[in-house]
Amino acid sequence: MKKLVFLFCLLIPAFTFSQQPIVIELNEGWQFTQTGKNEWRDAEIPGSVQRDLIRHKVLPDPYYGTNETKVQWPENENWDFKKTFTVTDEQLQHDDAMLFFEGLDTHADVFLNGAKILHTQNMFIGYNVSVKNNLRKGENQLYIRFYSPIAHMEPARLTNGYEYPADNDHSDKKMSVYSRKAPYHFGWDWGMRLVQMGIWKPVSITFYNTARIDDYYVKQTSVT
Repeated sequence: MKKLVFLFCLLIPAFTFSQQPIVIELNEGWQFTQTGKNEWRDAEIPGSVQRDLIRHKVLPDPYYGTNETKVQWPENENWDFKKTFTVTDEQLQHDDAMLFFEGLDTHADVFLNGAKILHTQNMFIGYNVSVKNNLRKGENQLYIRFYSPIAHMEPARLTNGYEYPADNDHSDKKMSVYSRKAPYHFGWDWGMRLVQMGIWKPVSITFYNTARIDDYYVKQTSVT
């Protein structure tokens, strides 16, 4: 019996190794543009539209002088991000492929090879999508359109009929309460208003077989 247990223990690592998922980070090679402009620039992921615009000197340093007023216009526009990545035949042999977005800020539609796979409205949570049927051998393209948070929230504010208290919001129109988005983006006593949007956390794709473990916890059922 001990020999069988020993043999079983030896086989576990081999079985586990054969079932190891393949994880590909998708944080490099992104480009972005204002929707309709077709002026593509490289994007740093994780990051935001405003950070990249400052890096490319499209926006001035917001912390210099009164530049805060000069960096507000991007919040009223839509912005597109795109990236291509390669998938091999070996990877496609896995049972499934899961695309992970750890954080998208905030209102966005995500497309993979032209097919819409996700709509987001919350920057505080991660999203995962099964994309095995959307992938193809060779080059694949991810495309994300981020919508102006101001344009998204304005209808809710107008329908409400009165202003909610939001002393942090530097704008006369208090809209920070209408979105699952960091309130400090709209200003605070310690910071400027900079209503950011973009891919603010890592992106990856995982190829796996049969099943996967996302998380685990330990629960105490009794005390002795």
